[in-house]
Amino acid sequence: MQDNVKAHLRVVNYVGAASVGALLGGIAIFGILPMYKRGMDNIAATGELRQTLNKFEGLSTTLAHVEEQRKATEARLEEVEKRLPSSLEASKFNSELTKVAKTAGIRVESMPRPEALQDAGGYKALPVEIVGRGDWASCEKFLTGIRAMNRLTRLDSVTFEVDNDSIKHTPENPICLMTVRFSTFFMER
Repeated sequence: MQDNVKAHLRVVNYVGAASVGALLGGIAIFGILPMYKRGMDNIAATGELRQTLNKFEGLSTTLAHVEEQRKATEARLEEVEKRLPSSLEASKFNSELTKVAKTAGIRVESMPRPEALQDAGGYKALPVEIVGRGDWASCEKFLTGIRAMNRLTRLDSVTFEVDNDSIKHTPENPICLMTVRFSTFFMER
């Protein structure tokens, strides 16, 4: 009988141990595992939020840089607008253009006549067409001189017609007929 009691106690111990194991396994499966999964999801979400915050910090740095560039550009624009003449002074413009052509060594065949100013945003633009003749280096100097004039200019088009006879004699610096179209700007004040 004692063996029988010991056998029943062993069965009771096994059943108790199995019940405790099943209870602990149930707690692990239904309690700890969902919490672990939720924790891992929260960790992943935290990583994504950190990445997003880093992007926003980068954007705020970029925004500050862009704002700084905008202010610098506005300052440059104000400085350039100060150079803009307030009205068309045809004689002054033509004399400045003649000086540029003479310095470059271009023989001007036709000069612009003051035309009506055209609207160009908040500015007025005067389209100019000049036909001149000179060697290749002189043409380059003339274009550079136009750019360096004490006014804002925009190059609209340039056409070169090279003299075939000059190519035979001086192929490195041929004579060409140049037609330059550019616009110069004025500011209404």
